[in-house]
Amino acid sequence: MAIFHLQYVTKIDSMDLNSLKQLAQYYIWTGQQIEAINIYQRVVMYDPNDIEIRKKLAQLCSWNSRQEEAIEQYENILKSDPNDIPTMKILAQNYFWTDRSIEGITLLEKIVSAQPDSVKYRRQLSQQYIWNGMQKKAIEQNEKILIYNPSDTTIIKQLAQLYTWNNAHIRAVPHYKTLLKQNPDDNEIRFLLGEAQYYAGKWYDAQKNLSKIESNNPKNKKMQ
Repeated sequence: MAIFHLQYVTKIDSMDLNSLKQLAQYYIWTGQQIEAINIYQRVVMYDPNDIEIRKKLAQLCSWNSRQEEAIEQYENILKSDPNDIPTMKILAQNYFWTDRSIEGITLLEKIVSAQPDSVKYRRQLSQQYIWNGMQKKAIEQNEKILIYNPSDTTIIKQLAQLYTWNNAHIRAVPHYKTLLKQNPDDNEIRFLLGEAQYYAGKWYDAQKNLSKIESNNPKNKKMQ
């Protein structure tokens, strides 16, 4: 009954914003999200500065797999308030969902600049750097993560691998040592440590570590 009444009111006065907002809310409550999107689109057309409605519209678009429309709304919200960190976080994810990684990375960089102790978003930024061929930037982020969380095993291992991939073997060694200290019986980590020591010119140390696992796999030519 309320929906029917509000439909009638907004038909008579198509610019009655309060009634339009109420109608959209009733549509949401009754599971008619597409109808609510159409109403909110009318509201922001009449009142482009209504940030609260833009956020509701963007969220509804995102829920209904209309990411590009959601992105448009979130971008407009940021134009109004360039320091809106919560909106940056949501928009960044929408960029990644639509294969707009560079724009997403730019937002993540702004987020970690504003919240330098946010390990969660530094992790996301580091991973995006790796996926997009920016390994040196990933190294920088991982080093900063370890400042805030020095026992993060996943990041320690990833950083050691990044150093190895970038021929910085001498810098990979202490991280592999840390991992091996945590798991002394992990032959895979011991092998990676020995390999890093070998390429870093630490041949005696490499030989010592590789000899410890030789008995378990004597035919491994790479190890020999």
